[in-house]
Amino acid sequence: MRLGTILSDRYNRTGAIADAEAALDAQQRAVAATPRDSADWPGQLTGLGNRYLDRWKATGIGEDLNFAVDWHERAVRATPADSSELAAHLANWGVSLRNRHTATGDPGDLDLAISAHARAVSATPAGSKDLAGHLAGWAAVLNTRHQRTGDLADLDRAIDTFSQAAAARVDTSGPMTRAAAGGFSAETHTTVLTGWGTCLRQRYMNTRDRADLEQAISLCEEAVANTAPKSADRVERLSHLAGCLVDRSELDGNSADLTRAIGLYREAHESSHSADRWGTGVALADTLLKQDSLSDEEARECVALCEEAVSNTHEGSPLLPSFLGALANALRRGGRAADEPAATGHYRRCCQLGLRSSPRTVLATANLWGGWATERGQWHEATEAYQYGMDALQAMVGRQLSRSDKETWLTGTRRFAAGLAYARVMTGDLDGAVGALEQGRARLLAEALQRPMSEPAARQPGTATDQEADTTSIAYVAAAIPGGVALIVRPDAPVSHVLLPALKSEALRERTHRHAKAYAEYLSAGELERWEAELDDLGHWLWATVMGDVLATLPSGAAELVLIPCGYLGLLPLHAAWTEDPAAPHGRRYALDDVRISYSANTRAREAARQMAARTSPDSMLIVEDPDAQSADPMAGATREVSEVAELFARSGPLRDSDPIALIRREAATRDTVMAALDRYSVLHLCCHGTAKQSDPLRGGLLMAEDDILTVQDVMRRRRTPARLAVLPACESAMMGAELPDEVVSLPTGLIEAGVAGAVGSLWAVQGPAVAKLVTYFYRFWRDEGLEPCEALRQAQRKFRDRSHVPHPSVWSAMTYTGA
Repeated sequence: MRLGTILSDRYNRTGAIADAEAALDAQQRAVAATPRDSADWPGQLTGLGNRYLDRWKATGIGEDLNFAVDWHERAVRATPADSSELAAHLANWGVSLRNRHTATGDPGDLDLAISAHARAVSATPAGSKDLAGHLAGWAAVLNTRHQRTGDLADLDRAIDTFSQAAAARVDTSGPMTRAAAGGFSAETHTTVLTGWGTCLRQRYMNTRDRADLEQAISLCEEAVANTAPKSADRVERLSHLAGCLVDRSELDGNSADLTRAIGLYREAHESSHSADRWGTGVALADTLLKQDSLSDEEARECVALCEEAVSNTHEGSPLLPSFLGALANALRRGGRAADEPAATGHYRRCCQLGLRSSPRTVLATANLWGGWATERGQWHEATEAYQYGMDALQAMVGRQLSRSDKETWLTGTRRFAAGLAYARVMTGDLDGAVGALEQGRARLLAEALQRPMSEPAARQPGTATDQEADTTSIAYVAAAIPGGVALIVRPDAPVSHVLLPALKSEALRERTHRHAKAYAEYLSAGELERWEAELDDLGHWLWATVMGDVLATLPSGAAELVLIPCGYLGLLPLHAAWTEDPAAPHGRRYALDDVRISYSANTRAREAARQMAARTSPDSMLIVEDPDAQSADPMAGATREVSEVAELFARSGPLRDSDPIALIRREAATRDTVMAALDRYSVLHLCCHGTAKQSDPLRGGLLMAEDDILTVQDVMRRRRTPARLAVLPACESAMMGAELPDEVVSLPTGLIEAGVAGAVGSLWAVQGPAVAKLVTYFYRFWRDEGLEPCEALRQAQRKFRDRSHVPHPSVWSAMTYTGA
């Protein structure tokens, strides 16, 4: 065994295949010479498994991998349960199983590998010099499972485990020497650094946290620097560093990082043997394709590298989908019309295989393929591509346990639903287009409402599309790359649509950014005139781009329009879109002058709200008045506002006999007190300071006494208790998160998730006296005149606007109605 180990160590330093062959031969002779009842027998078997694994890495001979798994398993079975060597044999078995899973895609191998590594860690004493290596093996297999399933909990656990492994003391006297008790070899430390950096890079790809990427680069740089030029591990470490540099080049536009990455991948590919040659070749091709310009020679090289990888990869390997996607990209980038059918076929096969083994790959591929098909006007092909993306996304989100992990996968995938809907419109499948937008909206809210996501919303029995009054229309509005589309759903007619050519996704993004920037400058520097001018311009643009055409499609006599605005449209005041009208007060006709407008996250949320409204009587009210927060000034006019609200509510009954109206004010309005009271009343009037956190919307909310915040997350965690209405005359109380606009994370949607039928809230900071007057008008129309809440808000806004000496929409159009 000693000779085999020496030759194997030399192979690991030099990468010489002859040493791997000689090490295997020596180990076979050592096994043959060792009695089965010898204490050395399990160790000799493990050594033979390791030598087969080395030769597989060097030559790619598939049978060697099977031999490695077999001999490692025999070693485990031959080792007594109380042996100090059991952990090492389990770890080696896990490594060979993980490699075979990567080569063949067999999920059984992955399950066994996870079990083997877990047992190895459990069997290793806390102070053992081997613990770091066993932790690293456990972390690596957790990362492998993450790559297959997308489970972010596995990735976080892998990163934590690598961090624990790296914390052990290292002997730096030589690359392969052992440290004193409690330490481990420098080579093991370098392996830990590589795995840790790889996992941090993968987390960066999900979260876009630059700190993860920079730490990954630092770890991978150190690992490469510590690796001998001829080491068998150098190829892998070069590749990981190159991948990190590619990511940073895309983040910063730094061509130097991209150029260096190409050099590193080329070195890795030229140094690699069969087992890893295909992966380094594809990585090199992918990186070459990221260049702004590509020579004909480089284009041919990319295709050749990818074709070689595809032809030499097992059909079940989880690597094959990414190789197929890379080959399709290379053919597409070549720009030859003759290659388009082949590229399409490779994209299709990538997605078909990847849904089973690599849904992350499908997400990236479907995005590229769908965009390419859209550019060429191949709408059936675009439909197919984006549907694969939607299916992969649903699979990935469904596997996550926490809301934050689900949101991580949803980030960056907003193109799929809009792209799919637009493509379906272009093929004439309007019901399918509605289904695509419904499926892409508020997925997590739909989960909370316990309604399936797979059925098209346009024609579900028992939903709003079948039960709404004939005068109500639901309009899904979305922006895609080639333009926008509005889909109008009515219970008495087929789905109709209108194309919105100026509503391109990039134009909408730029417009939303302008709006947000002007608002931020208003808050920080008091730039009111600039903010009002931007809001005026935005409203005019929204009419010309969206609302004018949408309103023109409504039937005569339409009473209500339920808007489901997709993507960034959900951040904008569509109800305040306007056009010139000399006959109108102040010379403008606004969208809400034509029809009452409410908002909804999706049709399922709308129907849930309607059902809650139907069974909930507004017979009691909770009023929270100006909680005593040290970080905010008292609200001017709050006492007068709540007094008028309470009087208007009380005089219009009927009210319940016991405790019909409760008032919690100032220092008594703590977060816990208000939370405890929410479930006991059917109308909630929360007169508070508010703040939205668009980058982390679950943490935004209403300011309570003692500077606590009643957050969106608090509201969502409430048990579902029906209530008729919540009125939130606070700043930014209906502003939703900007990172995941299609998830519509805001106080109104959180309240609907918690059982409230409808909510009035504000899209931006509101002026206290003005909003108090507007709210008073609202209650008069609702309670005295008996209008539905949405219509009451519309009439209150029109009255305030038309009678006010300050009719600017920044004052009155902030308030919106969500729900039923």
